[in-house]
Amino acid sequence: MELDMNMTGPVQLLPTLPASSTRQLVRRRTGHAAESPSIQRCRSTLTAHAPATQFASTGKRSRLSPPSSGNIAVVRPGSNDNRVRQDRKNPRESSVRPPRQVLSARVLAHSNPYMVKQPPKERRSGTQRARNQQHPTVATSRSAFDPPAPRKAAPLPPASQMRPSLRSVRAKVDSHLCPHLSNRQRSAPKQPQPAQPSSQRTCQSTKGKSLAAAHQQLELMLTRIERVTDYQPPPPPPAAQFKRRGSGVKVAKGVSRQMAHPPPVPAGTPMLSARKNKNSAMRTDGGGGAEWEEDRNGDGEGDGDGEGDHIDNAIPLVQNPQCLPPAKRDALMKLLQRTEQHDKGIVDMMGTTGDSRDAMLMLLQMICSQSIIETEDRKLFAERVNEIGEQVAPSEAVYSVAQALDAASRLGYPVMARAAFSLGGLGSGFANNEEELQSLAQQALAHSSQLIVDKSLKGWKEVEYEVVRDAYNNCITVCNMENFDPLGIHTGESIVVAPSQTLSDREYQMLRSTALKVIRHFGVVGECNIQYALCPHSEQYYIIEVNARLSRSSALASKATGYPLAYVAAKLALGLPLPDIKNSVTGNTTACFEPSLDYCVVKIPRWDLAKFVRVSKHIGSSMKSVGEVMAIGRNFEEAFQKALRMVDSDVLGFDPDVVPLKKDQLAEQLSEPTDRRPFVIAAALQLGMELRELHQLTNIDYWFLEKLQRIIFLQSQLTRNGSRTDAALLLKAKRFGFSDKQIAKCIKSTELAVRHQRQEFGIRPHVKQIDTVAGEWPASTNYLYHTYNGSEHDVDFPGGHTIVVGSGVYRIGSSVEFDWCAVGCLRELRKLQRPTIMINYNPETVSTDYDMCDRLYFEEISFEVVMDIYEMENSEGIILSMGGQLPNNIAMDLHRQQAKVLGTSPESIDCAENRFKFSRMLDRKGILQPRWKELTNLQSAIEFCEEVGYPCLVRPSYVLSGAAMNVAYSNQDLETYLNAASEVSREHPVVISKFLTEAKEIDVDAVAADGRILCMAVSEHVENAGVHSGDATLVTPPQDLNAETLEAIKRITCDLASVLDVTGPFNMQLIAKNNELKVIECNVRVSRSFPFVSKTLDHDFVATATRAIVGLDVEPLDVLHGVGKVGVKVPQFSFSRLAGADVQLGVEMASTGEVACFGDNRYEAYLKAMMSTGFQIPKNAVLLSIGSFKHKMELLPSIRDLAKMGYKLYASMGTGDFYAEHGVNVSIFMSRT
Repeated sequence: MELDMNMTGPVQLLPTLPASSTRQLVRRRTGHAAESPSIQRCRSTLTAHAPATQFASTGKRSRLSPPSSGNIAVVRPGSNDNRVRQDRKNPRESSVRPPRQVLSARVLAHSNPYMVKQPPKERRSGTQRARNQQHPTVATSRSAFDPPAPRKAAPLPPASQMRPSLRSVRAKVDSHLCPHLSNRQRSAPKQPQPAQPSSQRTCQSTKGKSLAAAHQQLELMLTRIERVTDYQPPPPPPAAQFKRRGSGVKVAKGVSRQMAHPPPVPAGTPMLSARKNKNSAMRTDGGGGAEWEEDRNGDGEGDGDGEGDHIDNAIPLVQNPQCLPPAKRDALMKLLQRTEQHDKGIVDMMGTTGDSRDAMLMLLQMICSQSIIETEDRKLFAERVNEIGEQVAPSEAVYSVAQALDAASRLGYPVMARAAFSLGGLGSGFANNEEELQSLAQQALAHSSQLIVDKSLKGWKEVEYEVVRDAYNNCITVCNMENFDPLGIHTGESIVVAPSQTLSDREYQMLRSTALKVIRHFGVVGECNIQYALCPHSEQYYIIEVNARLSRSSALASKATGYPLAYVAAKLALGLPLPDIKNSVTGNTTACFEPSLDYCVVKIPRWDLAKFVRVSKHIGSSMKSVGEVMAIGRNFEEAFQKALRMVDSDVLGFDPDVVPLKKDQLAEQLSEPTDRRPFVIAAALQLGMELRELHQLTNIDYWFLEKLQRIIFLQSQLTRNGSRTDAALLLKAKRFGFSDKQIAKCIKSTELAVRHQRQEFGIRPHVKQIDTVAGEWPASTNYLYHTYNGSEHDVDFPGGHTIVVGSGVYRIGSSVEFDWCAVGCLRELRKLQRPTIMINYNPETVSTDYDMCDRLYFEEISFEVVMDIYEMENSEGIILSMGGQLPNNIAMDLHRQQAKVLGTSPESIDCAENRFKFSRMLDRKGILQPRWKELTNLQSAIEFCEEVGYPCLVRPSYVLSGAAMNVAYSNQDLETYLNAASEVSREHPVVISKFLTEAKEIDVDAVAADGRILCMAVSEHVENAGVHSGDATLVTPPQDLNAETLEAIKRITCDLASVLDVTGPFNMQLIAKNNELKVIECNVRVSRSFPFVSKTLDHDFVATATRAIVGLDVEPLDVLHGVGKVGVKVPQFSFSRLAGADVQLGVEMASTGEVACFGDNRYEAYLKAMMSTGFQIPKNAVLLSIGSFKHKMELLPSIRDLAKMGYKLYASMGTGDFYAEHGVNVSIFMSRT
């Protein structure tokens, strides 16, 4: 074996791939294990093939030169060498750098991509199962060079269950395809060959074993198809058809194995098999089965030992070739022929013709679809996991309530019930008795036909692994994540930390090895998410579930590590091997590596449960969150406090004052987690609760609780020092993730004062890269974050970038619509060849993909952070109008510090957002609006409402999705709503206006340049005014507005754009009643309807706005009337997940998504859109419950039509009486109380 090692200086050789690089650089619990015998053997083997000076081992390591083309860096964890590497211009601080080695692509191609780990000598179950030690030999890329371990003889299976060997089936196919070749090889005379040295034979034998192992793994992939085709081996053919040789017994290391008879394969049957080397000869076993034997001696007969060549589970790809179309059948046969010449026995997808590629993709599709079925069906999943000696939680799959009760009695209470084939834990929960289970089962079976009843594992740790595997059995673990919350809280509801912080190396390796074994057993090609339940007091674990697809955790893992999981998974689905896929983040390494993290990532969900009055605030096994954030820091405290501020901009950090509690309330609040759980823990620590008691109530690991306690201690220290805080304490606070505003609260100062003080002390953040290699190798990455735990930057700042601020966390009112606008702005700036910077922190967004911009800062959207980036980058300006409400909220703060805001001026933004200034401006310009009054005190508000008459609308400033906006119908309502609005809008005024009923609402989206309209769109609301625009159904182009009304809308839009001097996008809402148009509000930013109107009218409003913002000349364009199609946008609600939610819509937004469809008319588009949200047309009966008399009259013709169509009509008492009086046959529906 020839080694091509490109190294400089002495280096410690590491023969195994690191167990994981994704956790070891942040925190370490164990040291370096003693060198194993396999390592010593590998060292001796390598030193025998390379100069001694190249592999000399010394007591210290020298710097390695960057790898040459084709080399791959291997980073090994677990080293006790804590010296920091200096491999880049600006080294990473606060990181432990393990030793590494450089393996050439030639060595890797020979030793791994097809090396398969030998099976264990014996199976053990439970905690006694043999686990990998600190540095196990694993079958991934860059695996060990150790020769395969001797295989232990397996017991002989019954003859009826034995599978034909791969070579025997392949020989049979060749006899049909190339009979002349087979006959010539059979009749070739045996030529004597000189004996070869034993070392050469050993090398060839090892290579043969590696190849055979690869062939065996390929056949394991094909066995997935057997479950689809129900393949049964036919009876053996007559022995006379084959030339017999030998005794019919194949000998491998002294163990006899009876060969199974191969099935007769029709000519032309597509097969995938191992390659037939040109120095191979066909032979037959005693039963007439044909095999291919490698001719190591060159005598045309093979060497006769057959070692490592036998493949057990060879089956036809398609049992009946006629079931394939002729083109596909021919393509598959061509694909088979390509296998003949391929060097490694695997189909080469590079340069493959389209038909052949389709054939290979068909194979992968069949394999992957079966894997998905087996992982989603809980019963099949448990059976498949048990096949490899692993365990799932004790559970049973049932299909009725009675079966669920029986299963629970066998498993023992408490149990968990959950619906199969569902997302987000829909219809799941814990039951302590039969009554609770019966209720849960009825709910879950309404969403799925299969119900899973699991034994409760509440309190165990929940750990996730993201694993990638290609079609050639290369596997890596990309990231492992640990839930802050114990099992019992859905992972989508839990705080997640990556890499894991509380697992020992042994636990980590144990779960990692299992993850690799599971993904190989299921034959998943692509990306896979595996979730574990780990007992905190032992090494016992269960596999909770396997998601053979990209999941919510995949997005987090991809953004946390910088490893482009979706990109790689798409390549793998096309049949490419991992070593051939370039790592697009580093630009230097391949995708066949495990990322290294020298930072900590924290994900926290976002809930909007406060919008729903009667919905429980408790969180559990069913998801209620609407979004999530991801924060990056050099320690847990820094990342955790960042994440808390990202979730809610009104929160300062880990603040005990957010949820003020008394000591007697703590136990209940801590044992029953809510959406405010972190702040309850902060209050408990502030009140002096011991960690032992806190752990007993929450089951949160002591490690996390100690870290949180350190934050509270430091906060107390800041409060005691006050204005006497020195530079050392201030730096420590910043390294613990404290913001300037948070410090200001502690020392009773202001944010700007703290900012100026820390800058005088020279305390500034440093920019670090996420490069997937922890700074160990050169990397060209633009994925950045801020930290105060550093001494210098990883990047230079050439200046000239344009900053685009993103939309932040998804929430009710701000979702993917704003991210679409931000991405559109980035793309347009790229077309204009302007360098861009994106600031955002949402791992679910496209804007946080590293290739969307020139530099990506995964950071908070706050005045402090945006201003720091602006100053360091010497930016050309900041675009705030593409990210929704959150960037607009910091416009004035940035403006006061002389930051250049591009587009509409911050003063105009403030004039539109401030309700009082906006209403006063409209009055001055003579633009109609409902009567209004600024809130000064409660008595004046009551007097105004009594003057204009109820109902009245309470409207706070600088809010999104109508937060705290309510319609008051009485003085009592008014007082309640004013208190709520004052809490939401503390620094800005609250306005009260007359609420107009039975009015039509209209949305206007427009783009202007220096107050001149460039393009505009008008959308009608199907619902009357009173329903938030985000919850309303929109139609564009307008269908019921006449030309006169449209002209009036244009005139008002032009006047408002001129008054505000708008440059860029803006949105305006009007109401029409009694032939009058009145303005409700104006938002000088993109709105959630911008993507809808852009796609419906075939005009990119965001591109137009971007060009206007950067000062380019744009010609006005009339797109108001569209291009001949009608678009309808319909909201999507999540009331099914929120028990107790009021489904009645109002002025505060409640929808969590939306869909839009097109049609030739509004009816076609509306029906498509409704059905896209899951709405189903009733088949038999309709329940009617209609409010006012006016609405009953309006619907009377439609109700009569329903009756004529044969629907059975049910109605509430008032509605039923009304329609019965009008001659409609309606049954009164009486609810039982």
